[in-house]
Amino acid sequence: MKVLFILLFCLVYASYTSAKCSRGAMESFILSTSALPSSSSYKNIPGSSLVECTRTCLEDANCHSFIFLKNPNETECRLTTNILADFKKRQEQVLMPTHGTYYMEKICLKGACDRLFVAESLRGMELDQHNDRTIANSSRLSCLESCLNSKTFICKSVEFDSKTNECRFSRHDRFDKKSYFRKSTSSVEYFDVTCPYEQLSEKPAAEIVPLQNVEHPFTLVEYMGVTAEECGELCVRNVLFPCRSFLSGRLENQLYCGLTHQNREGLVQNQGSLQTSRSLNYYEISRSVEVCDLNDLQFELTSGVSLGSDSYFITSEMNPQECLERCKTDRRCRSVGIDYKKGSCQFYSEGIGALADTKLQPNANFNYFEKICFPDIQCKRDWSFERIRNKELVGIDHEKVLVEANTKEECQEACLNHKQFKCLSAEFNYQLSECRLSPYNRFSSTEKGVAVSNSRFVVDYFENNCIEEPRGFCNTKLLKKYRLMITEKITQGDSIEDCRQQCYETEEFICRSVTFDRRFKTCGLSHHTRKSAPQESISRSDIHEFLEVSTCFEGFVIESLEFLEVRIRKLFVDLEEMEKSCKHTDATHGTVHSEFW
Repeated sequence: MKVLFILLFCLVYASYTSAKCSRGAMESFILSTSALPSSSSYKNIPGSSLVECTRTCLEDANCHSFIFLKNPNETECRLTTNILADFKKRQEQVLMPTHGTYYMEKICLKGACDRLFVAESLRGMELDQHNDRTIANSSRLSCLESCLNSKTFICKSVEFDSKTNECRFSRHDRFDKKSYFRKSTSSVEYFDVTCPYEQLSEKPAAEIVPLQNVEHPFTLVEYMGVTAEECGELCVRNVLFPCRSFLSGRLENQLYCGLTHQNREGLVQNQGSLQTSRSLNYYEISRSVEVCDLNDLQFELTSGVSLGSDSYFITSEMNPQECLERCKTDRRCRSVGIDYKKGSCQFYSEGIGALADTKLQPNANFNYFEKICFPDIQCKRDWSFERIRNKELVGIDHEKVLVEANTKEECQEACLNHKQFKCLSAEFNYQLSECRLSPYNRFSSTEKGVAVSNSRFVVDYFENNCIEEPRGFCNTKLLKKYRLMITEKITQGDSIEDCRQQCYETEEFICRSVTFDRRFKTCGLSHHTRKSAPQESISRSDIHEFLEVSTCFEGFVIESLEFLEVRIRKLFVDLEEMEKSCKHTDATHGTVHSEFW
């Protein structure tokens, strides 16, 4: 019944382009959370919901704003009025911090969308270093209108400085650039704009992540008699605001569901808002790919598998890099499978998520790439991480560092941002929500016999592909009459030596092997070795040569050419091979440092 009411509300809302606003403008609201205005109310409505309160204010010409108060036992809607005929001037209303309240200011805006509120205001805050456009001599509402009607890019947030009348808007917001969101001067007002968050398809790319037994007082829409699964579906498909999390459980012996636009980062800004609960669970919607900036989109690789679903597009006219770029720029594309035997790319509008990987099927000729979003992190590789399901790194348990992370994406991000050491791999335990980082990966050469092995828990191993590995001198092994099918980059080359040099210089991924085709003079570059490649992907071939790159180390000359210092990331070194690699040097002194990789 409540779902029907919300649909009716949307129809009523859409009709309010009314005579109350100038031509082309629509009545909408600006939300301020945990804020109480100094003005008094002229009408109080106990027991109302936020949606009902919004509709009442829209229908009442005297209502210029309202306050919605909510506590565990009761709710109240307080309609307020103010004498501000000129909506182009900033409303200098004093808002006092008050826990568990919503203040909704009614406004007229051109380009406003059919949402419960068009923007959320946070005064004295700003998104640092992410201004994409600045407008001088603006006003508060014209600043918002400029963002809503931006043609050059999708505007997600805006800042207005009432002291300088400067308007700054951005293609980012505090949810995708959370580390840049900080306090500013009191004259700056920051707005999160809700309009850019549109549903992209019948099956939105979203994952429901259960976090912990906590509750908060900031639900915007509530349902009764709804299961956790149904609540998650309502959140994902909610049209009144971008739903980022929900509460589900039992209240007064009834199934309860509460939706909100906040996530953890937003909730913790309200001190004491997250509290331990015996009856409710907190869930977060992981849908960052859906609204991720193109520059922040990256891929997670699962090698040797294909997706057992129908693709919406297949092509044999692209190389692997072009396939990934096509998927990255196509908003419909969530994942792409590359068949290296047929030379084809298969594009999918769905992904496998964290644990729902039953659709993945073993296939030694395939790589499966799924979009992920890492704001604020620069990685120029074709993929950021390779995922190896149900595996963990063994031989070096004492070297792993436990860090806080609730999802695999947070675990991967922690690896990319780790400062104590260069994080080469990470493991995420889905049962315990544990993330462990390591300075080693399955290719590390140590005396400890590093390898990936089956895990007793629900654990995935993630290998960092964003790092730079040494390429000064490398040990290699040549296998004639062999080929590797999974080669992520194809280039031209006259010899196996040409291919080896191109492997060293590859920037798209960490190249660890090459397959030279003597007939067509091509080099197939791959991140795999025999140790990591699917067994069926390596086969005998009379026209191919396979060269494997193992441990590499850096060599550099100091004190002109009088001293050669070599850092070796391997315990035992083939000095004969090293002499061949070095060929000739005028250095008269040298030292070798062992540095495990």
